[in-house]
Amino acid sequence: MNEELPKTITSRQLVRMLKDASRGSKGLGEMKFCFLIGAGASISSGIPSGAKLAWDWLQEIEEDCDKEDLDGWKRKIKMGSRRLRGRVGEFYPQIYEKRFDHAPEMGYNYIRSLMVGREPSLGYLILANIMVREKHNVVITTNFDNLLEDAIRTYTQEKPFIAGHEALADYVPKRSDRPIILKVHRDLFLQPFSDRLNTDNIQAAWKSVLGKFLSDYHLIVLGYGGNDGSLMNYLLKLKNRKPIYWCVRNADKATSKSLWNTLSPKAKRLLKNDGYLVPIDDFDRFMYDCYAALGYKFLEGIEKIEKPKSIHEILKPNYARIESIQTQLKQLLQTEEKLSKESFQSIKSFLPDSWMWILQANQEKDIDKKDKIYREGIERYPQDADLLGDYADFLCDICHDYDRAEAYYKRALEADPNHANTLGNYALFLKDVRHDYDQAEAYYKRALAADPNHANNLGNYANFLYNIRCDYDQAETYYKKALEADPNHANTLGNYALFLKNIRHDYDQAEAYYKRALEADPKNANALGNYASFLHTIRHAYDQAEAYYKRALEANPKDANALGNYALFLHTIRHAYDQAEVYYKRALEADPNHANTLGNYALFLKNIRHAYDQAEVYYKRALEADPKDATALGNYALFLENIRCDYDQAEVYYKRALEIDTNNANKLANYAHLLITYREDLKRADSLIRQAFESADNNERMKPLLAELWFYRYAHYYEEWGAEAEKELTALLNAGAKSIGWNLAPDIELARKNKHPHIERVEAFAKALTEEA
Repeated sequence: MNEELPKTITSRQLVRMLKDASRGSKGLGEMKFCFLIGAGASISSGIPSGAKLAWDWLQEIEEDCDKEDLDGWKRKIKMGSRRLRGRVGEFYPQIYEKRFDHAPEMGYNYIRSLMVGREPSLGYLILANIMVREKHNVVITTNFDNLLEDAIRTYTQEKPFIAGHEALADYVPKRSDRPIILKVHRDLFLQPFSDRLNTDNIQAAWKSVLGKFLSDYHLIVLGYGGNDGSLMNYLLKLKNRKPIYWCVRNADKATSKSLWNTLSPKAKRLLKNDGYLVPIDDFDRFMYDCYAALGYKFLEGIEKIEKPKSIHEILKPNYARIESIQTQLKQLLQTEEKLSKESFQSIKSFLPDSWMWILQANQEKDIDKKDKIYREGIERYPQDADLLGDYADFLCDICHDYDRAEAYYKRALEADPNHANTLGNYALFLKDVRHDYDQAEAYYKRALAADPNHANNLGNYANFLYNIRCDYDQAETYYKKALEADPNHANTLGNYALFLKNIRHDYDQAEAYYKRALEADPKNANALGNYASFLHTIRHAYDQAEAYYKRALEANPKDANALGNYALFLHTIRHAYDQAEVYYKRALEADPNHANTLGNYALFLKNIRHAYDQAEVYYKRALEADPKDATALGNYALFLENIRCDYDQAEVYYKRALEIDTNNANKLANYAHLLITYREDLKRADSLIRQAFESADNNERMKPLLAELWFYRYAHYYEEWGAEAEKELTALLNAGAKSIGWNLAPDIELARKNKHPHIERVEAFAKALTEEA
């Protein structure tokens, strides 16, 4: 039998209801709303959700506990493994207990550290004003943080009544215009509840006061998962209550049925009785729609507030808050299509006039018309740093007109030398386009001096340290700083996942971060494409990988990275060579200087098309695009060795590759093979073989390489390794290790020349390793 879904209304319908029931309306009865706020509302303020914390703690528990204890605990709490990432919030209290039960004070300190120093987002600022200006003045919350009360005290003239402990429940005013906040899991500084004992059952003192409000106020639920037993069990038993409007984040525009399936079992039961499902984009955007619909104007003029060059210490936090609000409003402006008409008109009314040109340019699809809009805007506002910087980005990313882009980056920085966004984007330009790495780093440092908490610049500098400086510990430090500044920055989450995969080889953690990136932005082409590559190369889940490649290319059909990786997938996994070539060409149309794709296409031309001259052209193009691409250097070395028989040049390129990627087992093994077969330098080769063994991961993917290495030891170092090499090589061959097409004929000749005692065995091993069964 199909499960009956609750009634669904749109976000705009709910906003209109709130407007109709507010003081500024023509008056449609005495309808009042109160709000139930959960941890999801605080994410944009930098506080992780309960589900996110539960997942992170679960990973730590799995690292720390032995398997028998862990499996027994999971069975006891009926956790299961099916779709666990999506359900983990249901087990928050049990996971919290398991993680901190032996050290409760550490649990409290951990949570406190996440919340101290956080500032209320735009959504909280607006909610604070609604509570003060309207009759919708009551908030019930399971959160411990102080974001809402901080917003009321900072941005209004009122002081809220805060019941941060059940002992204060009897003192809650039943009829008052004053903002009222009921913290049913206590306040951060009053020993808040996270354990099962206190979150399974609501404190008795709350029942009467909650019942009074919920019989009088319609309840709007925001950012709340409905996973705790206390409040949900109480709501399920409550007889005399008004309807509930349960808002669910729906950035990906899922169906009502899909959203319904994301709810906790208790939330589903609750909504079947006089409840409504309300898809929203997110907390801040929903609250801004309320601001616009209610006709508020208190944000007008905020864009004109400029930070003085010299600020007294006391005033610094105030200007930081203003800058944060200005940034959030500009971000809303860039998503016009997601805003209600009232919201968009409201934003337009108080952003600077120069931003209207940016808006028009961003909405225009035709590149020539877009360019014209920018130029007209700059003619009117020649010193506007935002407009100049945005145009520079357009010239760089869309037009690939790099000289003009650089000229406009410089003009933007003349207009505002401390514009963190422009400094960071120019640093990215110097890195990716000019390959002027020292200058790029200087600009990254200037950008972070201008704004140390700029999440995008922190993440891009982390990428720079990882990819260019190969300073992996520093890179990880900056990835973590970036995610502290913005825990939901999809690009940083995806790039950190890539780092964990490629550098730390921590595949489970990498996958967790890929999934977080796609939770934050389900249509992020970069994260989708990189996760597809992860599923392809690490998990060998090929059907799933292909599905993610297709999703990535649906999100951005011109994503050069995804196009190139999908071409490689079609080439090496599906053996769909004609299709692969189509995608290689599409990738290179999207980015003619994409070093990885150029190198992979060269490999394709060599191995599949046997078009050696063309292959060499593409190897050279790859190394022009990135002279430090270790993969292209190693593959070109192999090409020079096996196709051109230019052993001197091949050795030069092997050395260059290993200068950059010193512990790459494949490159070490290939260089060792050249030294053995063409230099007969067994001593140097032996050292490289040892390094290759040390560097090789012990997994299925490495079995062919390990078999090659044991073969070299059997063929050329028999006296030292003969018996062990024979045993290991036999085991690997029996396990299916193959290096089809690898040329071991020179090894056989050298072994024969050196009078190997079992030359026929060398030949048999070579045949078993390199030929189809």
